Amino acid sequence: MKKLTENIIPILIILSVLMAIAVVATQYNEGDKKPSKLDNLSGPSVETILPKLKPTPWQNFHEGNKNRLSILLTDPSAYWLDFAHALKTIGIPFSITTDINEALQHQVVIIYPLNVRDSVNSYEIELLTHFTLGGGTVVGIHGADKNVGLDQLFGVKSLPLQMKHTKIVFQNPERFNFTNVREREISIGNKGMKNYIFPSRGFNLLESTAIAVYEDGDAAITERRLGKGRLIAVGLDLGQYIHKGYSGRSREFSRPFMERQDVAETKLEDYIDLNVYEPSIDNFLRFMKHIYQEGESDAICLRTVPFDRALTVILSHDMCFSSAYDFALDFAKFEKEAGITTTYFVQTKYILDYLDYAFFNEQAIKILNQIKDLGLELGSHSVSHGQEFKGFRMGTGKEEFPEYNPYNVDKNITIDGSILGELRISKFLIEKFTKNTVVSFRAGFLSDPLQLPEALNATGYLYDSSVLAYSSLTHLPFQLNYNNGATAELNIFEFPITDDEEERPYQHLGRRFNFSKLLNISKNLENYGGVLFLLIHPTMAGEKLEFEKELVTTLKDTAWFGSLKMFGAWWAARNQVEVDVVTENGKKIVYLNAPVPISGLTLQLPNHWMLDKDSNEVNNIVMKQEKNQIQNLSKNNLNNIILNTFSGHRKLIFIEQEPF
Repeated sequence: MKKLTENIIPILIILSVLMAIAVVATQYNEGDKKPSKLDNLSGPSVETILPKLKPTPWQNFHEGNKNRLSILLTDPSAYWLDFAHALKTIGIPFSITTDINEALQHQVVIIYPLNVRDSVNSYEIELLTHFTLGGGTVVGIHGADKNVGLDQLFGVKSLPLQMKHTKIVFQNPERFNFTNVREREISIGNKGMKNYIFPSRGFNLLESTAIAVYEDGDAAITERRLGKGRLIAVGLDLGQYIHKGYSGRSREFSRPFMERQDVAETKLEDYIDLNVYEPSIDNFLRFMKHIYQEGESDAICLRTVPFDRALTVILSHDMCFSSAYDFALDFAKFEKEAGITTTYFVQTKYILDYLDYAFFNEQAIKILNQIKDLGLELGSHSVSHGQEFKGFRMGTGKEEFPEYNPYNVDKNITIDGSILGELRISKFLIEKFTKNTVVSFRAGFLSDPLQLPEALNATGYLYDSSVLAYSSLTHLPFQLNYNNGATAELNIFEFPITDDEEERPYQHLGRRFNFSKLLNISKNLENYGGVLFLLIHPTMAGEKLEFEKELVTTLKDTAWFGSLKMFGAWWAARNQVEVDVVTENGKKIVYLNAPVPISGLTLQLPNHWMLDKDSNEVNNIVMKQEKNQIQNLSKNNLNNIILNTFSGHRKLIFIEQEPF
């Protein structure tokens, strides 16, 4: 009997393997055949050439009138480029100079960075003193480094630069309309990981008060009133901090990551929600915007949402499962009926491997064309959807279908893949079969390599959505740099994802969505015009579709809805808009320059400005002017001017009334 058993067991194993092979073969034969149109297809034939790294000169940001915030750049090797991108994101007009006399022609001046020894000499300190006494605002970033004169000017004693602080707490958060705990406190370090504590400098208060403090009580941001003006000292390098978030290197000190880390030993890390409100960078930007609007009498800012809506909502769907094609049309038809546009990120999977069968087939192409015909966007979600994408080699730029065959050995290992291959082939196949121009990309598993920006630029993409908001510390779009570095900008914009339902911890509890929590996030985003960017995998209808319907119904009256392509185009156009102000004959003349046509741009103006109805430009450009008496930072009790579609140079004339 024992011998018989020993003989049967190997036979059973062989039979099991053969049955498994038969199941896979059947699946392949039924659904994995490449579309017949692919049989004789090859391409793309044009080689992809990567752009060369060309540092962006600060002089590109030198122009502008006196209404702009002025950055006095003391070290061109500092992280000024990310700082400049962030100011553009929040809509503050600015110019950069290395000449203190030029900077002091403006009403608000940021000295960046201030930690360079002798960056400001005694004569310049005298100039700054006179400027402040006359009503100017000076912001010093990163504190003074053994400069006694600067310390005296700012009314502080600078402490040594250290790596011990993990958070900044605002003392009077109401001043900046910080209502949420994640706004009142900003994370700058991970106490459990010493290598992930951001360098910071504390201050002892002499003739100043603390706007914000570190957890140990040391002052982090100070303010000194001097004459009619004020001086503000900030104890950390905001440019470098923003760079950490924008380059995806801040995850370790984002609060959701730390919360997951705190419970790792209890094996509950999968129950920590990464789809949360994490506005650390946004808080700094709102702070800077408030300081600019307080200090500049002619302050004009660009709102972050089209047509002055409260927030932007982007709905997206990742077509990275074979089951997605069973339900995608249910979502698409609802979105068409609701009058909104959304984005479908398509994985062009033509290879059977560990992750799934080759579902980019005839039926899939038919469904994709139906989605496109409903007016919805098709973007790329790569070929392999490999977890290892962030570690892929760049590639040759000559990858072509059908020779390009990335293979997922398992969930974590992909062989024969390249960054350019994933971008080139997926874009080529989608465009070939749908006649749809692909400009948006999302990496599989949100695995984004550092070299992705230049690869996107070289292959014709414009917009990326491969990061979660918690890992970039922002709920606003931002411009990317070459190799995610700090020296060379590219015309590629990142749009962080607020919520990925696959990351929801309560999936294990049988629930995919926490609707009330998402609404709370949207309410917070309304305070400053943030972006609620949702990722819903259309692998089932039911609960997922009902969730989307409820969300659209709830937010449609207050939010602007659009696809990534639509919002990306608007954002890129907004990024190029220049706003300058001059005073002539007692009137305020606003000069606008929009190199690319833009519609629904909203200007935030001082509350006591009213349009001169006799201006010839008014009827052609102004859609609406509303006076907002809501006391919050996104409105700041200002006039909001909504503009019709325009491009090129335009002029608006305003009459000053008595301030309220």
